[in-house]
Amino acid sequence: MSTFQLTSNGTTYVLDTAGNVTQNSTVIGTWNTDSSNNIVLTSNSISTNNNPPLPVFSGLTWQFVNNQLCLSAGGAQVINFDTLTDGTLVDYSVDNNARLRVMLSGAGEQSFVLSGSWDFDASNVLSITINDTTSQFASGGLISRVTNGFAYSFSDNVDGNLPYVLSFKGQWGQDAGDQSKLTFTYQTPNGPATFTLPASLTFNRSTNQLQYSYTDNGGVSWGVSFTGALVINDNWTISYSIDESSQGGILTSTIVINTVINVSKFSGDLELKIVDSNGKTGDSITLGGQFQAFPGDVKLDVGFSISQSSGQPLSVTFDGDLKTESGFDLSFSFTKNAAGETISFEVDQFKLGPFDGSAKFKLTDNNGKNWAIQGLLNWSW
Repeated sequence: MSTFQLTSNGTTYVLDTAGNVTQNSTVIGTWNTDSSNNIVLTSNSISTNNNPPLPVFSGLTWQFVNNQLCLSAGGAQVINFDTLTDGTLVDYSVDNNARLRVMLSGAGEQSFVLSGSWDFDASNVLSITINDTTSQFASGGLISRVTNGFAYSFSDNVDGNLPYVLSFKGQWGQDAGDQSKLTFTYQTPNGPATFTLPASLTFNRSTNQLQYSYTDNGGVSWGVSFTGALVINDNWTISYSIDESSQGGILTSTIVINTVINVSKFSGDLELKIVDSNGKTGDSITLGGQFQAFPGDVKLDVGFSISQSSGQPLSVTFDGDLKTESGFDLSFSFTKNAAGETISFEVDQFKLGPFDGSAKFKLTDNNGKNWAIQGLLNWSW
């Protein structure tokens, strides 16, 4: 096992990575950290006047240097927990109160926690501040190792470059001022704290799952996909219910996004624009599916059919009417919630013929002639 030394009032104590405290080659107690990130020594003997309590070491500096946890005292480094040569291994996790847990294993085992404040910045980089010293984790990213969770990966370039993963427990939400930005709220000893993810949320076009993705400075793509169910109402408000993950400590939540239709033709994927409370449009959201015709009660409706990998397929109809000026053209006029007022169909998207069927399929052109829709988009009858 590896050792490091700390001195108090002229007395030197040797601490090892199995949690023991040695003085003059004799094990006299154990060590651990307290809530203030001090190292506390506990004696194996009952404290008396002739056997006073062992010291508490305060004013320590805990810092990640090149993603390696180092301990310094009095301005000098006393140990780097990631570069030990005796076979001792280090691992990290985050407990239920977002404290960093450090786990040492090898000839013996020791585990201790460090309390600090976390930050996830505009570059998607995680950092932790312990006793006023901030450490930024480099070469990391937000990954989906925990179902629907916020998990951060980093490597210390030691031990085969294997990554450490910090998985936080909490709940997803949205930024109060920007519904395109996801937030993640977690518990700390001082109450809840929140990360705001800098990039905008998107949807996977093949699965229609909510996702968050970005590319780091090294060109590596990171991201997390959310299992859940997508619902869209007739005002094109998107609701996405993120599934709970009891194993990962993730609570269920619903992401609500107000949008307007932003389409120039009824083909390809469906593009929507996020709209804020003032009616200003922002980022685009694209959903995969098919534009289709749906027979309504008294008319033929046009809408969009969406499939999803989790949740039921859904179809949402546009609010508007089909119109024709002659037997060779067809257009759709929106009544609300659209970027444009009219969309003209391409010739291969429909067929018109003499009317002799249900009134719901009848269109009257500007000359008063009735036409029957014989085929439209991906629907036929």
